[in-house]
Amino acid sequence: FAYYLFEIIKNVHAALVELSFASKKKPSLKQQFDIHRQKMEIEEYIKLESSLCKDSYNQLTNVVSFEELLIECRKSIDKVANYQIEFWSQVANQLPDLNVLHDLGNKICASAEEVTKIWKKISSINPNYHEALQLYGNYIIEIRNNNQLGSEILEK
Repeated sequence: FAYYLFEIIKNVHAALVELSFASKKKPSLKQQFDIHRQKMEIEEYIKLESSLCKDSYNQLTNVVSFEELLIECRKSIDKVANYQIEFWSQVANQLPDLNVLHDLGNKICASAEEVTKIWKKISSINPNYHEALQLYGNYIIEIRNNNQLGSEILEK
């Protein structure tokens, strides 16, 4: 898929992100070699392009920041989900502690705002990356309970 993104679509950013994710999936030795070879080809392309213009360096920098933001987004989504689980388990008690519910509600709101800020940064770098769209769309549907917005995001 990274080959397709790079060779056919000429999307350096998405190709490098795909290769990075593929290398984290414990590939076989041959697959590791193919991943490494494809990264080297992209790096050569970037070097060639950077001698012509500076746009490729910005693309490479965006790849690194995109990966970091995607990891941060996953962690923030997990945090929101855990706070909501804790909130609803408190509500299910016979005598829920209102102070604890208030604190958890504030944590949920703050964490949800954090996810939204991170998503805006991610979508400004690469608004059509399938895995990021899936992550955020499922978050909106499953955790934030907004089926309409989540479906719109998943349809992109």
